[in-house]
Amino acid sequence: MNSNPFISYPHRYWQNIDGSAATHARAGIIETPQGAKEPSVVIFRDKACLTILTVEDATRLSNEIIDQLERPLV
Repeated sequence: MNSNPFISYPHRYWQNIDGSAATHARAGIIETPQGAKEPSVVIFRDKACLTILTVEDATRLSNEIIDQLERPLV
């Protein structure tokens, strides 16, 4: 994984701020090819579904987010 921070363009600042505020998570159900139902987390931007995460990947991603917030940028 790349350890360099991603740097967004200044002209996208308000787009990023608005998108950040409009992004939220909801509990979901993902159906397997065999028809079984498993819990999941659905990430939305406004009403648009961005992705559906398995419980394991939602946990992994939340830990990665926390790790990055605790990491110094310099």
